[in-house]
Order: sequence, then structure tokens, then C-alpha cells
Amino acid sequence: MREGLMEEGERRMIEVQARDSMRTLFWIPFTWATSIAHQARDENRIESDTGLRGIVDAVAAVRRTCALCQHVEYIQVPIVYSQVLFRIDSSA
Repeated sequence: MREGLMEEGERRMIEVQARDSMRTLFWIPFTWATSIAHQARDENRIESDTGLRGIVDAVAAVRRTCALCQHVEYIQVPIVYSQVLFRIDSSA
């Protein structure tokens, strides 16, 4: 909040979500971003539905990448596998 990236009300919403959910909360800013984009379209700040679709698609692509990164950290490579790769590489 000191950096101006989040308002007090937004901080409270994230705290409520964190209390009620065991899941990560990386998706919340993306939901806010798409809501703001839809509001901008309603106010004609975005001139066409195609423009809105492009913005929403771009936000969704970033969200998918973040979700993928989150899932990758759950995948644990067994130590045995890395040792096997080292042995193969060493023998070549």
C-alpha cells in the first residue's frame, strides 16, 4: 500500500479471501483487471468489443502463465532422477 499499488479496500478484500481460502490468491488482480476493462468498455473508453476482447485475452494469457508457474513449483523431481542424469552425462 505504501507504494500505491493497492488501496486499503483492496487489501481488506485480499485478507478476507486469504482467510476463507487455502488456495493462492494470484488470480485476484487479474479478476480486477478484467472488471476494469469491462467497465471501461461500458463507459466507451474502449471503442469496440474487439478491443475489449484483445485486452481480456492478454490478461488471461498472463494469468495462465502465472498459474503454470505456480503448478511447476509443486512438481518435485526425485533426487534419484537427477543422479541418474548426472551419471549418464558423466559417462559420455
